[in-house]
Amino acid sequence: MRRTRLVAVIFIVMVLAAPVAPAAGQEQRNPSPQQVQLQDLRRLGNKWIRPTGHYRWTDLVQLELRERSLELALAPQAAAGVLRGERKVAVEIEGSEALWVVTSEGRVWLDAQRRIASHHLTATATFDRGASPDRLHLKLLRSTPQNLMMLAFGDIAGRRLETQFMVLPEARRVHLQVVELQRGQRQAIFDAAAADLLKLLQDHPAEVREYLVPMLMQLCGENPLRPGAAEVYAAFSEIPADSSTMEAVEQIVARLDAPDPRQRQRAMSELRALGPPAVLALMRMDDPHFSLEQAARVEHFLAAHRRGGIDPAAARRDPFFLIDCALDPDPAVRAAAEAKLAEMFDRQLALSPSMSDEMRLMRLMRVYREGGR
Repeated sequence: MRRTRLVAVIFIVMVLAAPVAPAAGQEQRNPSPQQVQLQDLRRLGNKWIRPTGHYRWTDLVQLELRERSLELALAPQAAAGVLRGERKVAVEIEGSEALWVVTSEGRVWLDAQRRIASHHLTATATFDRGASPDRLHLKLLRSTPQNLMMLAFGDIAGRRLETQFMVLPEARRVHLQVVELQRGQRQAIFDAAAADLLKLLQDHPAEVREYLVPMLMQLCGENPLRPGAAEVYAAFSEIPADSSTMEAVEQIVARLDAPDPRQRQRAMSELRALGPPAVLALMRMDDPHFSLEQAARVEHFLAAHRRGGIDPAAARRDPFFLIDCALDPDPAVRAAAEAKLAEMFDRQLALSPSMSDEMRLMRLMRVYREGGR
């Protein structure tokens, strides 16, 4: 009898401890803490679910600055797979602590017989595991043909903030609003609108970098409003080009004047593939003697790497330009910008190599607010 009871107890313990492997998105009823930990379940409302997958934002959406405004579209792989067929999916996003529910209408009815592709996307965050302080957390992204809206929140330096940004293409207007929550009351601390995003950046450089750029960096993986490589390397003329890149670019430039237009086009494609290193090499060439064809194509390539309206000499004295450059992908640019900022602010910047670019930006803006003006 005792042996039978012992076997029964062992069987019950094994059943309770055994992990359950549900299908993606399948609901779980009253899982034990061990099951939650083992299966990495997330809580959505009053249900436990297993996320469909783990992605970067760039796997799902493409956010680009075009003609001084932001445009958002589904990434091709997302439209073909994750969000195909008007699906609603629960996913984890790299760099975000939230569980995201993402949906796209895919196709909408034009009339009783025809359906067309839509530009509708909604992504809503659930912070089922809490949200870390001193960071703006994106919590809503909504895109339609009429507008683009982003919402974020965060406890920044002891202040509970909520940020809303809207792009209204038809009205040719962008709007950024920040409110502080105090004892249940909402108090606006910043509210501004402009005809386009670059105008908003020009009019309110500090606020856009503090309250909007962190959201854009979460979506793009970088700051889409940063200066172009041609402007950066013009400002930091002491940064040399890599010798191997210089040699490769010289060979490409020679083919920009080839008799065969296909060779010229291939050479342009190679320049674009090299990106900013090619920009640096072109700007460090000693007295280049370009033909009219070469000069036109080189200028066209460099123009794509300029944001516009930046004077290189003045930029070296502009704290916002230097803060942007301190987040540049080129380590040489980062080092040069950090040195200028430390000299300008007359203090150590306390930037750690392990910091994300988003955290670096917040740290630099705090230094600026504390006495960099």
